[in-house]
Amino acid sequence: MLPALLCHDHITIQCPDAPDADSIACAFALRAFFLRKGKTVACFYAGKNPVERPNLVEMLNQVSFPLEHRPGLQDCPGALLMLNCQPGGKNVTPARCDRVAVLGCHQPPAPLPDASDVRPHLSSCATLVWLLLKETK
Repeated sequence: MLPALLCHDHITIQCPDAPDADSIACAFALRAFFLRKGKTVACFYAGKNPVERPNLVEMLNQVSFPLEHRPGLQDCPGALLMLNCQPGGKNVTPARCDRVAVLGCHQPPAPLPDASDVRPHLSSCATLVWLLLKETK
């Protein structure tokens, strides 16, 4: 699934509007992967509130992770990779882009874009990302 996105020069990774440690860790790992492949990568979440939970703020600070808070509708060039959220989901603000892909561990409420991998039997999206990174060289 990840190799399918490598044809894009720019990849935007979107976390849910209220990101949790799982989605932040996934964005961190996937950003590193795509940067190593020479891609331009941006990571963001939308919604009205910035991350305020002390453990998440500390997590972001400890690893100097540039997870941007971008309230409102976004234009994302290239591919948009949504983590633990799906187009039309209640936990995510829509974004406009050329191609959408979804990674997650929650049962999707609607059909997903072609370049998606959702495995509800896994307990975290991070497990899925680890499996995908392990099989992708």
